[in-house]
Amino acid sequence: MGRHYGTPVVGETADWGLNDPYRTAVAKAHIFEAIESAATQEAVQEGSYGGGAGMTCHQFTGGTGTASRITGGEGKDYTVGVLIQSNYGHLPDLQIGGVPIGKLLAKEKKVPPPEGSKRGDGSIVIVIFTDAPLLPHQLCRLAQRASIGLAQVGGHGVGRNHSGDIFLAVSTGNKPDEHLTGPNPDHRQPLIETNTMEMVRNESVDALFRAASEATEEAILNSLVGAREGRTGYRGVRADGLPVERVAELLKEHLVVI
Repeated sequence: MGRHYGTPVVGETADWGLNDPYRTAVAKAHIFEAIESAATQEAVQEGSYGGGAGMTCHQFTGGTGTASRITGGEGKDYTVGVLIQSNYGHLPDLQIGGVPIGKLLAKEKKVPPPEGSKRGDGSIVIVIFTDAPLLPHQLCRLAQRASIGLAQVGGHGVGRNHSGDIFLAVSTGNKPDEHLTGPNPDHRQPLIETNTMEMVRNESVDALFRAASEATEEAILNSLVGAREGRTGYRGVRADGLPVERVAELLKEHLVVI
């Protein structure tokens, strides 16, 4: 982000299972409607809204999910927020609270084992935001913790060879003044100036790591819950939503409190 402009970073998860990839379905009116809604809505719409439309997660409808955690610091608290777009995974790999929910549901529905394919591996985009003052090398470490939260839901089925997994971490903790204040002799090379940067001590960063992992796990589950109504897509292809009530019953049977 520069002083006068921002450079957008764009990621994608393919929705070609439910959408016609050769047709442009988004019109100008949809774009302006989305901008106007974003300026007034109080919460992020989770599930199959916006970029989340057409996404599937563990063979249920998925999409956009969010979650956050607050961690204590010296004299102030810090927030770790996660925004994800889920479009990955097979049913047998789904686990919630350590319970193999996917296998239990597959057994009940008599779902055949998935066939391996590039298309079936899917993808997920996970963006972690924090106001803790982290430097670039620390943000790289924070982004890596997204894989832990992802594995809490996807088990051993994540990180496949053809998976399109993208993890990013951003900190707003340091906002130095980029304008030079010293003289610029003859409009040549300016005098060297410095910025004072704050950073989290490495020995105390574990709380942020855990927050990122937990919030990632919850955001993925929220994407599933938000899309629980299911969706009918291109040529009548149907993707069912997560059976939330049945999942709650299974978790209760396994003594998992939600």
